[in-house]
Amino acid sequence: MKPQLPVLHGVTAVGPSALMTATSTALSIAFLDLTLAILPGPSDLASLSALWPALGATAILAFILCGCLCAVGSVVPRARALAPPAAVSITVFLAGLFRFASPDNTFLSFYDCRPGPLLCPPYALKLAVPLICASIAAGAVLWAIGRSERTHANASRLASLVPLAMPFLLGEMCLASWFIVYAGRSRFAAVAIDLSALALLAATVLLVRRFGMAGRMARAVVALGLVVVAFGAVPPALTLVQHARESRRPARSALPPAPAASAGRRIKHVLLITIDALRADALSCYRPGAGPTPNIDSLAAQGAVFMNAMSSANWTLPAFGSMMTGFSPWVHRTTLYVRPPGSLPMLAELLRDAGYDTAAFVANPLLGPESGFLRGFTHYTLFETKPRGEAAGNAPLGARILQRVFAPKASVATSSDLTAAAIAFIKDHLDTGTFTWIHYMDPHGPYVPPASYVPGTLTPAPVPEAEPGLSSSLHTPEQKAWAQALYNAEVRAADGEIGGLLRGLASLGAARDSLIVLTADHGEAFWEHGYATHGNGLFQELLHVPLIIRHPMVPPGRRIDAVVTTTSLPPTILSLCGVPSPPPKGLADSLASLLTGSPAWPTLTVSASIGAVEEQIAVMFDRYKYIRSIGSGREELFDLARDPGEQMSLALVSPDVLATGRALADQHLGQADDLRRQYRVGGDAQRLLDEDQKRRLRALGYLR
Repeated sequence: MKPQLPVLHGVTAVGPSALMTATSTALSIAFLDLTLAILPGPSDLASLSALWPALGATAILAFILCGCLCAVGSVVPRARALAPPAAVSITVFLAGLFRFASPDNTFLSFYDCRPGPLLCPPYALKLAVPLICASIAAGAVLWAIGRSERTHANASRLASLVPLAMPFLLGEMCLASWFIVYAGRSRFAAVAIDLSALALLAATVLLVRRFGMAGRMARAVVALGLVVVAFGAVPPALTLVQHARESRRPARSALPPAPAASAGRRIKHVLLITIDALRADALSCYRPGAGPTPNIDSLAAQGAVFMNAMSSANWTLPAFGSMMTGFSPWVHRTTLYVRPPGSLPMLAELLRDAGYDTAAFVANPLLGPESGFLRGFTHYTLFETKPRGEAAGNAPLGARILQRVFAPKASVATSSDLTAAAIAFIKDHLDTGTFTWIHYMDPHGPYVPPASYVPGTLTPAPVPEAEPGLSSSLHTPEQKAWAQALYNAEVRAADGEIGGLLRGLASLGAARDSLIVLTADHGEAFWEHGYATHGNGLFQELLHVPLIIRHPMVPPGRRIDAVVTTTSLPPTILSLCGVPSPPPKGLADSLASLLTGSPAWPTLTVSASIGAVEEQIAVMFDRYKYIRSIGSGREELFDLARDPGEQMSLALVSPDVLATGRALADQHLGQADDLRRQYRVGGDAQRLLDEDQKRRLRALGYLR
């Protein structure tokens, strides 16, 4: 007799069905665990290829555990009948314990559990009771089936059918959950779920015929198969109905599809370089007294510098919503919980339709796959270049096991990795033309610059991580100086990466016929108005961002003083690339005319604070800035020519100018409401955040 592995020997020693029981239990636990991990929609599971390692690790662990328990039961002859049910119960309990017993897990957060030990003592009972009930129920069902073998002729066949059917059922549920969560709006996803349900029904019928079941048992098994089909078919059927309704609606596209680009277009490669939280006065090409940024200065000397470029918003998502659609934040209203509306096409979609290969390499988790900014990009990579903390408690059990075994110290990508990936993409598509969006996370907080950029002459005075955006009264002058020094060091580090990117582009021979745009999503505050970081207020330190455009037809060294907005980037890039796109109503004006020397330019720009601390609108006209808080109605008015630091409001002393600003703000908000109705911007772009995303955003200061 050939020797067997201990686990296989244990499960086969208690009966021929024990091996099937252990396998079925392992697969069922793995599929159920993966389904629970999928439901919150974490970005780590957005790819089907990411499911299999976690699934395999969980199944193997559960099989070994169940097999060992069966082996223990085989030692005592009288316990052999109880070994499989007991093994299943204990395996289910332990798997559930490892699955839920994490202080940052959704299950425990439902009970408002605070971080602490493995199990928070006040809530251990609430965790243990459902796990014990579930494990006892699983073992009891298996024991009852085994017990009935002596009295029912078909019981042994049923006992063999249940272990076979459970993995099919839970696997189909896992697959359906993935498609609904990550591809719920795809017709192919709906068809795939239906096919998997039909396959399960066919397997059920074959099992009925194989085991010769008849009468009520056969009808019961077929009924079970139909229930499974209903489970798998109803959600995609609803999805297909939704698509059918949408197909009857008139076209909602804000911009017409661009025709394929001609072979003789001048611009072959388009680079949109965005730097998170970079204020304009942190660059030496904008403020000579700033720390040296030689690489960005060199790019500025080769192109046009917009000296008064304003961001459309004071934080990332609404700012990029405008930067990628060309519409005001008051139209798309992109926030943490609202994706960019599908009725407003993205810049990447239009360039892709024009024949460009499109790729995005981003380092802010806000811009992950679930954000809605993937549209139009054929290649999309999210780099984690800031510390993200411990592994998520909601991650699949198998994924956590693999991470601890093979990657005990999770590595954090660097900005250099981002640069290298972008250069590699352009190199692979030199002959086809590319649109590459590169978003660097530096100098966004927490400020952790490379040691070589940290000034050695300044005494460290760390700012508590929990207080970066609180009142200035909570920080000493030394802490404020240290925080700003670290920020400036990160700016210089980002400048070094820009230099590497530009040198890489030049080494490929692609710099000459490239359009390069460098800007930021927003600025950063350092207690100029009582708070730090961003997302609070619409003052210049948050809105004034760099904007540099290098184009083969633009004279080098040009400086443009007109007040412009980053919302104008989509029509500007399309125009400079020769991609025809008649501007629809509400789209921002292209900056191309300013690049060619046209003096005429509207002096009105609008910025928004949406989905942040307080909703506000800011209107810049002539030399004034008008700010209104939407909720409270509080108004401020500043003369930027005389008071660039916005320290003295003129709201009480200049009623005529205040009335002009109020009327312009009302007009813009009214036009935004009209555009939302015209382009049918509604609630179809809602998004939910899972616990993993929330933790990452808390680490970056977006959530409290």
